[in-house]
Amino acid sequence: RASSATCASAWLSEFAGAGVAGGESRTAKRSSPNATLNVRGSASDGVVSPRRAHASLLLSIDGVELLFDCGEPCSHSLVKRGIPADFVDAIFLSHLHSDHVGGFPMVVQWFWLANRTKPLPVYMPKEGIATFRKYLITVLLFEELMKFRMNLLPLKGKKKISVRGVHVTAWNNSHLESLKESFGRMYPNQFESFCFRVEGKKTSVVYSGDVGAPLDLVPLLQKKTDVLIVELAHFEPITLFEFLSNYRIQKIVFTHLGGFIQRNLDQTKKLAQKFFKKGQYIFADDGFRLRF
Repeated sequence: RASSATCASAWLSEFAGAGVAGGESRTAKRSSPNATLNVRGSASDGVVSPRRAHASLLLSIDGVELLFDCGEPCSHSLVKRGIPADFVDAIFLSHLHSDHVGGFPMVVQWFWLANRTKPLPVYMPKEGIATFRKYLITVLLFEELMKFRMNLLPLKGKKKISVRGVHVTAWNNSHLESLKESFGRMYPNQFESFCFRVEGKKTSVVYSGDVGAPLDLVPLLQKKTDVLIVELAHFEPITLFEFLSNYRIQKIVFTHLGGFIQRNLDQTKKLAQKFFKKGQYIFADDGFRLRF
């Protein structure tokens, strides 16, 4: 763990131009909020929780509705929030761990039975496309049943995707590298995992997905970032806090909280106070909503 922090310090010296931490209070008012974050699932690293759903969040920017990850029970969570079937403009799946994609088939079924008509692009690691197409057929979700056209499309690192004027750029990360080292010769998987930078007319958001180390976020934080949504399940909090304190990020939303973090949340919050300004960060629970 200590070596990661040392490594982070070395890398940060190269990117010193990124500046120091700054932020605005959660209660601060802006004249015309044009973005909303709605955390629908904040559970930890794959462990089933009685009070938290698996990874899923809805991001609205400039009137464009983007769903990131579909951990189960994503469809239930969105319907409970009152989200209509035609609301989502595009879906982005960061990687193929089941706690991030397990609810996707039921989202498709919900859209079908609720008579969605708007086309749906779904971006995911390339290796998942053929598998999901076959799985949807296996569970009898035939495309001929749908009133909407769904396109499963491959994510590519550093390639910008435009959704009605909002730009989403995926960046490869190292989250699945250890699995690749252990099982890459046994299985043909590509082990791709992505982070995302989302840019509207005046608003920028970074979503970490799951990362192998905080350093995976370096290229995404080189420009102004209004909100960072970052997982806290796969490394020590102090390593992440130290890293992020070197960047100007207005609001940090910690999600995907590991079991140890959940059991020691008060201590983790006290530690965060040493690195960030009051109101600059939040530890999200299911249903957390932020307008900015």
